[in-house]
Amino acid sequence: MACRSPQIIRLILSIGFSLLAASCNHSSSCKIDCSQFREGDIILRKGRGLISDLIVSSLKDTLPYSHCGILVSEKNEWKVIHSIARELSDADGVQICSLNRFLADCDRQCYMIVRSRSATAGLQIAKAARYYVGQNIPFDYQFNLADSSAFYCSELPIHILKYHCKIPINYSDKRIPFSLFTDTTYFRVITTHRD
Repeated sequence: MACRSPQIIRLILSIGFSLLAASCNHSSSCKIDCSQFREGDIILRKGRGLISDLIVSSLKDTLPYSHCGILVSEKNEWKVIHSIARELSDADGVQICSLNRFLADCDRQCYMIVRSRSATAGLQIAKAARYYVGQNIPFDYQFNLADSSAFYCSELPIHILKYHCKIPINYSDKRIPFSLFTDTTYFRVITTHRD
């Protein structure tokens, strides 16, 4: 039976954050070739620590990822727009950070970059992601795909693709599995790395 209580989820995140903060070195990051990036690409990563392990375990997905975000370029620097719980970040919900910061918690350089198969979606994805950063959208502790007033990490890019790019992405679970980002109907894998 899945844990649905927001209080329990917050408690687990709080405990995980305490352990993560003790072990996370934000000065290190994955070495990644940015030459293939385009605005609106989606980056998936496997983080280090208890929370990432719990996410991978609870999803029982075919891919070992625990977090994702949307790549955007600002002043010739790659950044990531993503949604993360306040227990794991300086802010709650949809926010922007440097690519190095996003990858600082990358477990054994385990990451993947995917791109929408729609030729026009990339810039639309990036534009909508920037819009949501400006709206102060909180993290979705309820994992409610029917409510766009809050987003969890994989919900953000899928919501943008469905409602801003009008791409009819289908999924059956309440939580969007990271393996959806490898469905060749909708996405193309640009690069992947797993130790």
